[in-house]
Amino acid sequence: MGVIEMSAGQAIASQGRSSGQAGFTLIELLTALAVLAILSTLALPGFSTLMWDNRAANLSNELVTALNVARSEAIKRGESVTLCAMAGCATTDWSKGWQLLDDGHNKLREWQPNVPGMAVTAEVAQLVFDGMGRPAASLDILLETGHRTREISVSRSGLVRVSSDTSQGDSR
Repeated sequence: MGVIEMSAGQAIASQGRSSGQAGFTLIELLTALAVLAILSTLALPGFSTLMWDNRAANLSNELVTALNVARSEAIKRGESVTLCAMAGCATTDWSKGWQLLDDGHNKLREWQPNVPGMAVTAEVAQLVFDGMGRPAASLDILLETGHRTREISVSRSGLVRVSSDTSQGDSR
């Protein structure tokens, strides 16, 4: 019905693709993949740091929960309870987990976090809360990921405080 007029240049350009086909050429696809690879390479270190920060926050939340549970159990029972490292309450390395024991050394609860590559150390192997919920001594627990350290402190009044992350040679 209608006549379509084309110049010679348009006729040559339209020969490469038929009118019903659409999509990307191989060059366009490879260019998009190269841009994606470059952006992924730039974002990966930041994502790795984000993952470690998230793991440290999760682990410190578990420790704070354990400390608060220990304090409330001592108050509820009206007797002392002990929060200590899993290795028989004899080590200051809390990386394998920690447990809550009653006055008769019966296990009330245990926590076994699975965070490889993160060290959890305390000044003492155990923390005893008396029947009033007061710890026998203050305590500092360090969570270390290699380039960051987070500190959890328990005061003599039983107040638990988590310090802000401190960097060790990190430029963030």
